Order: sequence, then C-alpha cells, then structure tokens
Amino acid sequence: MLTSIKNYHRFREIWRESINFLVDVADCTSGLVTYIDGTDLEVFAASDRKMNPFPEGVKVAMQGHYCEETYKTRKLLHVPNALMSDRWEDCPEIKCGLISYIGLPVRMPDGAIFGTICLLDKKENFHQSTQQNGLKQIRSLIEAHLQVETLTRMDSAQHQENPELLQLYRTIARNSDKDMINIPVCSHCKKFRTESGNWVQLSPSIYQMVGPRSSHGICPDCLETFYPDLVRS
Repeated sequence: MLTSIKNYHRFREIWRESINFLVDVADCTSGLVTYIDGTDLEVFAASDRKMNPFPEGVKVAMQGHYCEETYKTRKLLHVPNALMSDRWEDCPEIKCGLISYIGLPVRMPDGAIFGTICLLDKKENFHQSTQQNGLKQIRSLIEAHLQVETLTRMDSAQHQENPELLQLYRTIARNSDKDMINIPVCSHCKKFRTESGNWVQLSPSIYQMVGPRSSHGICPDCLETFYPDLVRS
C-alpha cells in the first residue's frame, strides 16, 4: 500500500513538533519517527534538539537497533537502561551513549508496519505512564495521517466521478481514530451505504480498514437474493 515515502513529507513538520514536545516533557535526549524500508531504517522525522545524534534523512541497516525489536514484536519496547542487560551490548545506539529506549510500531491502515516512534536517552529513564501515554497518542496521530493519505490516494478516479464516494471517504477519514464508524455495510456483499441511501462497492483494502468498525446490515439486492420471502411478504 505504501507507494512512496515522499507521499508523507507534508506531515513531517507536524510529527517533528509533536516529538519535540514529548522530548521536552520526558526530559530525554531525542525522539524519532522512523520508516522501515526492507532491512533498512530511515529517520523520517526527528526532534531538532541539539543533542539528537540522528538527524532526519539518516538511513542505516536495521539489524541490532532497538527499533528492530519493536518492529519484530509489533509491541511496545521499553529499555530503561540497556547497560543492565547483555541483550543490548552490541546495540549501535549504545555507541552514541543512548542507553534508554521506549518505542512503538507505527502501522499502515492495512496493518503493515510503516516504522516506529521512539524516545531515546543518554541516562536511565523509566518513562512514567504519562510519557508512555503521550507516545501512544502521537502514534495515533501519525496513524490517522497515514490513513487519511491512503484514503486520499485510493480510488481517485471514483472520487472524481462520484461525489457520493468522496463524501463517504471524508466521513471515514474524519473518524479514523474511532472504534466505530456510523457507515452501514452489507453483511453479505460488503457494499457501503452512502448518505443518499445508495449502496456502493469499495476496494477490499478499504473494507479491511473500515468494515469491522461499521454497522452491519443488508443491501436491497442481497435482501432479495437471500431473503426473498421477506421481500414478497
């Protein structure tokens, strides 16, 4: 689904400022949003504090880095002090003096991993729950941006030809962070119902993103096919 990292450059400043804020609150050395390209790790957005040793655009082999573990496990990784464990003795960040790490995977709308968001520190840092929640909130913001951009690019021809679909996509984008979206989906054919009451078939990728969070019903065609007695009664 990710065609080019260049599609997301317009979000870089917002992500950078969010990371800067969290670095200040957590009183740590640096914060990063990374992009994973195969086996490589690229710094996509970074805190611009003077102590940050990883500026934007730096690209390194992912092997051995803290973020590799975050990527592999797809879970939060918290290392208060890497010097206390042999697990991290060869970690490249330790050579820069970054002994503390907390990071989360950042997912694309289809579940694929875009990269990571993380905080690093040159001192032991246990990152209290408020800091962890802040990291999760910024991760949610980034994932919402990724979803909006993905939806904007998908089915562009349909957007131009059918205003109803454009409105449908906007509704999905506005509710990207909600558990449920008030858009009916046919339980049988997976068509979505527009505001005017028409039922339209969207791509499988969009259904994967939105379908499970929508209210389920049945479109007129499927009602007639599967429940003809109800239609004729």
